[in-house]
Amino acid sequence: MPEKVIAIYCFLDDFFVETRHPGSIKPQAKPKVSDAIILTTAIISARFFGGNQASAMLYRADKQGDIMLEKSTFN
Repeated sequence: MPEKVIAIYCFLDDFFVETRHPGSIKPQAKPKVSDAIILTTAIISARFFGGNQASAMLYRADKQGDIMLEKSTFN
């Protein structure tokens, strides 16, 4: 599973870079967490954790060491 998560993240990060996705409504604002991390967490919660976002966030924090925002980030 870790290899799949890394592959998903790499694909999304490359996609956002190639499409020049700004990542924020305000150009001067620097987001605390990249859109690739948020979307990767949402995808792995649906794929591996039955849609449980809290479990996916705990997995990412434990295995990848990512800093996650609150669950409300996904709404």
